[in-house]
Amino acid sequence: MRALVGCRVWPPSWDDSSLESFKPEFYITRPSHSCRNFYIPIPLILAGIFTSPSLSFLQEFLHPHPSHSCRNFYIPIPPISTGVLHHPSLSFLYELLHPPSPGAFTTASIPQRHPVYMERPTETTEKVWDTWQKLVKHAGKLKILGSLNTSEVKQGKDASEVLLAVQTVPRRQIYKLFLHDVLSHSGPAVVLLCAIAAGQTRIANLKTIDRTQLSNLIRSKLDAINHPVIGRLAKECQIPSSVDDIPLPAVDSQSNKRSKKRARSLETANLGPEIEESGQRVDNNATLRGINGVFNKYICDAIRRVTDQDEVKAAVTMILPLWGGPVDCFVSLDICENEVEKLSMALFKAKVRWAEHTLRLEREGIVVSIPSSEATIGGVLDGDILEVFGPVVHTAITENPVRKRELEEGKLATECVSMGFIKNGAILNLSLGLERGLEIWKELYT
Repeated sequence: MRALVGCRVWPPSWDDSSLESFKPEFYITRPSHSCRNFYIPIPLILAGIFTSPSLSFLQEFLHPHPSHSCRNFYIPIPPISTGVLHHPSLSFLYELLHPPSPGAFTTASIPQRHPVYMERPTETTEKVWDTWQKLVKHAGKLKILGSLNTSEVKQGKDASEVLLAVQTVPRRQIYKLFLHDVLSHSGPAVVLLCAIAAGQTRIANLKTIDRTQLSNLIRSKLDAINHPVIGRLAKECQIPSSVDDIPLPAVDSQSNKRSKKRARSLETANLGPEIEESGQRVDNNATLRGINGVFNKYICDAIRRVTDQDEVKAAVTMILPLWGGPVDCFVSLDICENEVEKLSMALFKAKVRWAEHTLRLEREGIVVSIPSSEATIGGVLDGDILEVFGPVVHTAITENPVRKRELEEGKLATECVSMGFIKNGAILNLSLGLERGLEIWKELYT
């Protein structure tokens, strides 16, 4: 009889606390008569993390007969190796026992986890698949624990607030549109997962096509992450149960007039066919020539460079909504990490630095520690806007209806400029008026 081959799952001493960092790996060891069993850990199957179709019969056995005292399935090797035990679900184990060359490591016959988690569709980008894996991982954890920690509760309630309130900051707009789509097609449990596992920063940083891919991927593999336990947690975070529970924003006669004016202006601008289903135009990655024509050199040098279709561009996102609302158009600038301190001081007169996962912000002698990876500050004076961004952007912000209302109320510092801090840099958000905003769009993207 052929020498026996053992299969082990690392780490061998499995416990529930290892769930987040667990990365199952299969090893084919050298032939050894001392190895008599395959060891398949029960917690992984119960959690839905290790869900190979070949092991479905084990999962079906476990759920009606759960046992916390037993940590592994022990499947004897000799009957499989000799063909005595030949259950169809164990065929992959038989293949493991007959590698191409005795003792050699091979991956050809190693059983893979369920395609929901392991097999990336060819049309899905790496960023989308990485985000999907985070959703699956957190779904498995929440199904076991049945509770949220303090940070997760905060993220869940923030998602609820984003959905229920009117958003004027560009990145919050993008985040709301995505969560609204997820709620509409996949339900509140998945909204909670997106808030915890992905968050506003990751979602807003995805390209429009990537967000669409992620939403479609979630719909096609919904059963892998949707669970009643997570639905209960979403309810505790006050996430709406459906889009019908989200109130429509109030519309006054003035906003109706501006909405009609916006529609006429956008038609005249000839924006082309790239209008999203959500009713907005989103453009990513401006030309270097364009940013030099819009911004001061100071800010041009601070914007992160990206490669788009073999061309170096600037990481600038511009959104042109088509519906009525308080703000006409938005611009987001992805700022390099080494420029963040200088810009935060120039715009907000604030010193910022990260201490592990906490942002320390010092402003006007007051030090605030923010335990979040998505801290945002706002409030910039006209003179600082002019100095940092230049006259083109300053004029566009001044013409924004929100800024006009701020000036009528006597507010010197505007919230039309805000800065969101992330670990590897920052995102500067600008709210612009319609007419100048369209001129800036043409300069940046045409």
